[in-house]
This record gives sequence, C-alpha cells and structure tokens, in this order.
Amino acid sequence: MSCTFFGSRDTLEQALPSIKNAILELIRLGVVDFYVGNNGNFDHLAQLALIGLRGRYEIKVHILLAYINEMALSGFQDYTEFCEGLENVPKRLAICRRNNIMLQKATFVITNAHKSTGNSRTWLSKAIRQGKKIIYI
Repeated sequence: MSCTFFGSRDTLEQALPSIKNAILELIRLGVVDFYVGNNGNFDHLAQLALIGLRGRYEIKVHILLAYINEMALSGFQDYTEFCEGLENVPKRLAICRRNNIMLQKATFVITNAHKSTGNSRTWLSKAIRQGKKIIYI
C-alpha cells in the first residue's frame, strides 16, 4: 500500500504533528511507500515528517520532482525522483502531470485541502472520484 499528499502551499508549521500522526497511522496499517511532491509548505512538512520517521520504520520516501535538477525542499536530495516523461512537458503542466503520477500510485491521500481553495482541493476531488482513502488533517 502507498500514500501521497495534497495540501495548501500556505500550510503553517503547526500542522507538522498532525501530518506525522497521520503517517504513523498509515504505517500501522502497513503502508510502506510514501510519494510526496516538492512544491509549497505542505509538501515541505510532509517531507520533514517522513524523513524523521524513515530511520525508525521500514518505509520508502519518494520525493517526486516536477522539474529536472530541482532540489528537495527538505534538503534530502538523495531521496528524490524525477518523474519519467516530464522532461518534455511544458513547465506550466509539469506539476499537474507529476500529481497525476502520484495519485495513480497511491492507495491513501493525506490532505488539508478541505480547508482551502485552489489546486490542492482540485486534487482532493480527483482522489475522491478515484476511490482513494482520504485522511484529513
């Protein structure tokens, strides 16, 4: 089983414990693979929570980049992947394509998008339509 994240780029640091608790809940359910983007503060907080837990649990952290030669927000570049096929995608479409890849891979979605408007809410709606299991923080 796997999980991805969709949330507001303006998420406050106070959300970190909630994100970490949601991840721990999924680890207890057997989730091993976590796919996280690299744009905005929600992604940054998810990366920090995952990196902090990976030493204590057997999980795989996949930081998926939308742009080639991009640095991970958390500074853990050795745990990043550039999504195959994005090298020829126009820059304005790269994040959408990357998000589609993450959503295809995921069983679960951790999100705070229900509290915001914009793109993260759009991805939450798409996850719901696809029957993904949603964890709201």
